Amino acid sequence: LTITDKKMTRFNLSLLDSCRFVYKILKFKNMEGVYVPKLKSYNILDIAAAISKEKKIKLIGIRPGEKIHEVMITKDESLYTLEFSDHFLIAPSYVILKNFMKKYKLKLKIKKSFYNKDYSSDSVKRFNINELKKIISDIT
Repeated sequence: LTITDKKMTRFNLSLLDSCRFVYKILKFKNMEGVYVPKLKSYNILDIAAAISKEKKIKLIGIRPGEKIHEVMITKDESLYTLEFSDHFLIAPSYVILKNFMKKYKLKLKIKKSFYNKDYSSDSVKRFNINELKKIISDIT
């Protein structure tokens, strides 16, 4: 198996889960912004181990433009992002966020653990190897 970097992490979202997320978000058609699901991630070495422990791993180094960790929400965007139980809503601007919150009678609750931080595949709960094996067996 060819691996670019041992520290690399990626988010995981199945096709079925992505369809469910889109269907759920369609109910919020009047809420302007970018919706980001809360996801678990995996380390690239764990997915390799879930595929096969016998296969040799060849490290080839990071490619141009490739990132070690996926970032779904940047630090700058976190300043006008609302957090819900299973997703985030990134407002187009702070002014729109303020109007949106007033319209829907929401209170801005910024968790100190998230405020001014990236939402990246490096900062979330990860799948363990057994969970990854189940995901792989479900799609093969």
